[in-house]
Amino acid sequence: MAAEALQERLRSTQVDVFAANPGLTATALISKIDTAHYWTGAIIWLQAKLFGQSVERGARDLIFACLAPQLAGLGFRYFTPNYLTMTGHCTPRAPSNRQFTHENNRRLLDGALEVLREATGDGALSVEAAVAKGRGAASAASAAVAAPMGAF
Repeated sequence: MAAEALQERLRSTQVDVFAANPGLTATALISKIDTAHYWTGAIIWLQAKLFGQSVERGARDLIFACLAPQLAGLGFRYFTPNYLTMTGHCTPRAPSNRQFTHENNRRLLDGALEVLREATGDGALSVEAAVAKGRGAASAASAAVAAPMGAF
């Protein structure tokens, strides 16, 4: 997870990095799946309709990670519900994928930042520089959100 690598880079700052996964959520996006051409899409659509949680419930981990004062100073945490029951929101969990090694996390963050640098033409794009220049936690938080998204 790029967020964990980002927290390592920002260790000497007062910026905390959190990752939040809402889990299976029945959003309007589900209705746009091309089930006629992709059978796997039909399976995802059915799962979301039968087991997906509401958007409000899915947003709990995201809102908690952004606003909970008790998280200040804790460093990296990953929030996601229990996938079997879609309960246990706002509980830190370990990522379940064995591919999330420290080295892979660092490579993912570096790759995502490189894509962002190329896309924006900003050779100076650096999370560390944003914090050092006093742009504050908001800029670092924006970079934290953008970095994992840029990798996909």
